[in-house]
Amino acid sequence: MKRTTALAYVATLGVAASFAAGFFTNKFLLYSNAVDSLQETVCGDMMTSDSVKSVLPKSHTAMEHYTALGAGQDFNQSCIISSGTSGTLTIRAKIQNAAFQDWQKWVKGETRDDGSGVPVKMGKGGVSYPTTTYLYIPCTPRYPRAEATPAKDSYYLQVNVRFNGDADADAGTVRKAVADAAQAFGKNAHSEAGCLGAP
Repeated sequence: MKRTTALAYVATLGVAASFAAGFFTNKFLLYSNAVDSLQETVCGDMMTSDSVKSVLPKSHTAMEHYTALGAGQDFNQSCIISSGTSGTLTIRAKIQNAAFQDWQKWVKGETRDDGSGVPVKMGKGGVSYPTTTYLYIPCTPRYPRAEATPAKDSYYLQVNVRFNGDADADAGTVRKAVADAAQAFGKNAHSEAGCLGAP
């Protein structure tokens, strides 16, 4: 494991009792040697930093902020990695309850259905755009809440990844990096959330 050169380690809090009880983690890292000093794994070890390094501009500092809250139907994680004020990669994964068709309509609304979407082979469906990727990964919670409302279709893990700002790469590399990050984070988030079966 590459040794981190973090300039400041502001806060890390982890309380892990069980999937049923859930947990909370908040981690903030500021790197003095910019993107090149990112650890081999980032976002709570949910993914490697290769795709991030391939697109974020080289700047004086790099920041990583990872949060994880709950498990099962309460699962909610996010990770933000930025290079100064130049570029930012934002990753969010959350358990939702909606039919696949409703999710598709939501994605079309988010992207204004501009025709630039490319299918991503993961879960029940996914779509990659030039700077965003959306995934719908079915999830049957291993530890559902007793008072849970019956699912409309099936619970699913919604993964959204977005790149904002200037990139140190061409358009094709940015699209691939965003899609790769979504798939890597989604695979591990599916396990972390306590979902049954394969993603």
